[in-house]
Amino acid sequence: MRIKREWGRPGAALLAAVAALSVGACGGSDGDKGSTANRAFLEAMVAHHQSAIAMARVAKRRAHHLQITELADAIVSAQGQEIRQINRIHRRLFDESILPNEDAHEALGLSAEDAGMSHTDSTAQLKQARQFDKAFIDAMVGHHQGAIRMARVVRDQTADEEIGSLARAIVLTRSNEIEAMNQWRDAWYGAASPAGGVPTPEVGEMREMGEHEGH
Repeated sequence: MRIKREWGRPGAALLAAVAALSVGACGGSDGDKGSTANRAFLEAMVAHHQSAIAMARVAKRRAHHLQITELADAIVSAQGQEIRQINRIHRRLFDESILPNEDAHEALGLSAEDAGMSHTDSTAQLKQARQFDKAFIDAMVGHHQGAIRMARVVRDQTADEEIGSLARAIVLTRSNEIEAMNQWRDAWYGAASPAGGVPTPEVGEMREMGEHEGH
């Protein structure tokens, strides 16, 4: 399955991809309920999503290009849905409300920079940025890279089907958004983001992506 990159209507394409990959899968072994990776991923990802949503809300007010406004709408909608799903998963696994933790990435073996959590003042910086769309792309590319890395860690360690499906959805959708943002930045400003592109996938993930594209 390949996500169709129709950024004239990003919300529909993105939400359809998330629904296809992250909804309808749940369960897991009892032993997985105490998984450090599961708890760390859920706690870190809520904080991570909240940061992305805050940046996207600024973009909805300040963006000059329609593509950025539409992407911001998609981020607010899709990641808001994912936060609600994460809260449900956490309640199911640990029987308690989730407490977002900006340092939980450490339990996944990732630094704050690798997890995309080293830019805590990004929202404030975006509010002052002169070339807003360029600054937004650079901040969001790095942020998305962190989400992909965290999702890959838990995907490879979890025995919970719903967490695994959510992690795969995050990898796929954020990868597509990074590629789109770099294409826009190159077209508008003459170069892709200095943050780079999609983090290099492992061999197993490349095989999985190929299988999706073949369907």
